[in-house]
Amino acid sequence: MWSDECSAERGQGKLIEWVFGYRSDKWKPSHVTTYKKGKDLRVMVWAAFWGSGNRTLLYIMERDFESKKNGFSANSYIEVLDAYA
Repeated sequence: MWSDECSAERGQGKLIEWVFGYRSDKWKPSHVTTYKKGKDLRVMVWAAFWGSGNRTLLYIMERDFESKKNGFSANSYIEVLDAYA
C-alpha cells in the first residue's frame, strides 16, 4: 500500500523560468527564483493506492487548530486513517 498527501494553493505556478545545467546544480541560489507567496486559499488532500487498481477516494484533510500555526499535525493524519480503518 502506498499513501501520500499533497497540498495545492491558489495562485501557485505563476512564475515559470527555465534553467539549464547539471542535475547537481538544481538547488544553487542562482538557479532558484524565490517570491513571496503570501497567504491564499490552500487545501491538503490524501489518498492511498494498492494492488492492481485499488484506491481510496480523495480525502480532504482538515487543519488541526490546536497545533502550531493552525496547520496539519499528526492528529490530522490520524483522522484520515480513522476514516478509512
